[in-house]
Formats: sequence, structure tokens, C-alpha cells
Amino acid sequence: MKRAIPVLRYLLSIHISALAILSFIRIILYWSNLDKITDKSFILFIKALLKGIQFDNVIACYIMAVPLIILPFFVIEGRWVKPVIKVVNIYFIVLYTFIFGFEIANIPYFKYFFTHIGASVLQWMQFGKDTAGMLFQESSYLLYFILFFIITILFTLWINILGKKAVKQWNQKDDIKYCVFVPILMTLWVGCFIGIRGTLELYPIRTGKAYFSNNPFYNQLGVNPLFYFTKSYSGYKKNRNHLEKVISEETAIKNVRKYFSLSDDHLNDHQISRYIPAKTKVSPMNIVIILMEGVSSKVLEYTIREGNFLTPYLHELINKSYYFSNIYSAGIHTNNGIVATLYGYPTQFNKPMMPSENVYYTGLPVTLRENGYQTHFL
Repeated sequence: MKRAIPVLRYLLSIHISALAILSFIRIILYWSNLDKITDKSFILFIKALLKGIQFDNVIACYIMAVPLIILPFFVIEGRWVKPVIKVVNIYFIVLYTFIFGFEIANIPYFKYFFTHIGASVLQWMQFGKDTAGMLFQESSYLLYFILFFIITILFTLWINILGKKAVKQWNQKDDIKYCVFVPILMTLWVGCFIGIRGTLELYPIRTGKAYFSNNPFYNQLGVNPLFYFTKSYSGYKKNRNHLEKVISEETAIKNVRKYFSLSDDHLNDHQISRYIPAKTKVSPMNIVIILMEGVSSKVLEYTIREGNFLTPYLHELINKSYYFSNIYSAGIHTNNGIVATLYGYPTQFNKPMMPSENVYYTGLPVTLRENGYQTHFL
């Protein structure tokens, strides 16, 4: 038999190299979120990295399965090994380029939303031009593009080196017998299958297996972003995760009117709204609504030098205004918050509020205009 061990070593080297790069990207994710980590525990960090390797190995084993099945047959046959390794090189480069790109793109996404990329991003594909503009016009993303190109180029060069080394050793004679090679190959196949399942337990590995502590950041750090996306997508496709047609519109309106104690006296064209007349003369005062991007109530607690608040002017307004501490933003996207604020329309599961077709709602801007106001959105 021609030399078989270098070919198996070539596949194993690629697998280990990919896991090392994915772990490096996970460290970058950790480093970019240091400001959000309340417990900078080295033990939790190491445990999250080990969990991450377990989840990364699932993705890597899926990719390794095809070459690990096909390439040994050419080893046994003793022909076409050089062109086949070239094809396998391209196979690894293409797939891992996509995976590295996805995982690096997940870093700024996680930094902003504190969660991995889920299936909800597919809703934004219909706004391709706007989405591309947000990606390529944001200067802070340049570092991630540079990181992606550096990793991809280095990985491509390394793959080619490993491939040439395996081909170079191909013509050397080898004393390995079929009785030794076949058990080794079978062991690798079993190991790859176990890697795909991610566990020796009855059911394959799930996202929840990454949750090993009470710290939400370290729990999410161990999850592979692509694994999370695929599980999110499978759940997204299930009908039970959609609000449409859960109950009839007639039943929904009836329930809302019951819960809001709306009698027939309040019935109007909008069915669930009610008219409340002013008890005194309405003063035509200016109304200014300020929508703040990415500011939670937690920000109000931040302090800087000498215990001064990070937002002194907001605290000044709070001290002389009506302040409601139990009001929460509708959704995690800007478009959800704006629509909910102006029109009272709640967020729906994974559904953007900017459909391609025009949809008209009544709400605060309409009511103000009916009362003689001129509205402007800046």
C-alpha cells in the first residue's frame, strides 16, 4: 500500500488548525466584550473555551466527514491522490472561509445585541441595500474585515502547505498493512460521528449544554455561532414560533376589549381604542419626543469621577418631571422601538416593522395632526 499515514495526518492537521482558529475568534469575542463582563473569572473563561471547543468540533466534524470518507478509498486504490487532495484543499478553504466570516461577523453583532446571530436576521434580507449600507459604511467594522482577510489568507496558505506535504510523501513506500490501516480508519470514522453528535448521550448536543454557570455571558461564549444559527433557524421554521393565525382576529379583538374593560359605548372604527375627553381646555403646547438609541435604565446608574452620574442632564430632567421606571423598550431593534412608541404596535417574533409593501397605522402622529399639529421627524 502507498503511504497512508501522511494523508490521515493531513486531514487531522486541518481539523486541529480549524479548531485553533475558531478558539482564537472566541477569544477575540471575549476581549471585545470585556466592558460587559461583571465577573472576570479565569476559571469561567477556561470552562467557556472548553465548551466552545466541544461545539466547534461539531461543525468541524460535519465538514471533515466527506473527505474522511472519500479520500481513504483513493489511498487504498493508490491513484488520483494528488488531484483529489487539491479538490479537498478547495473544499476546506471554501467552507472554512464562510465559517470564519460568519463567526467574525458575529463579534460586533454580539457586542451590540448580547446574543449570537439568529434566524431573525433572515427577515432583513429583503432590505439588502440598506443592510449592506449599514455593514460597509460603519468604519468600526473595518477591523473585523481586516481580521477576516488575515485569517482566511493564513489558513489558505497553511492548507496548501499541508496538501503539498501529503502529496510529496505519497510516493514513499509504507509498511502499514490493511489490518492496521482499516481499524485506524474505522476509529476515525466513529470519532467523527461522535463529534457530529457532540456527545455520547442519548440525544445529540443542544445549545443548552453550553450553559454551565449563572453568568449569561460565559454561557453564550461557549456556543458556536453557526451552531446557534442553525438551531435558531430550525426553530424559526416551526409554526409554533409564529404569531400569525394563533387565534382568529375576531377572538383577539374580543379578548382585548374584555381585558381593557371596553364597553360598547367605547366602540369606534378602531374597536380596541377608547376616546377620553379632556376635563380642561387643551393647551396647544409643543410636544418633543426624543428616542435614544441603545440607552437602557442601567445607564442611569453609571457613575464617573467622584461619583457623578454619567448622565447628569437626564437626572436633572427626572428630578423635575414625571418619571416612569417600569416602562420597557419594545424589542431590540430601532424600527421596533420607533413604531411601538409612535403607534403602540408591539414587536412580533423575528418580524421587522419595515415590510416591502406599504402598511398604514393610526397613532400618535395621526392624533396630533387631527388636533392641528404639524409633525416632523428628524
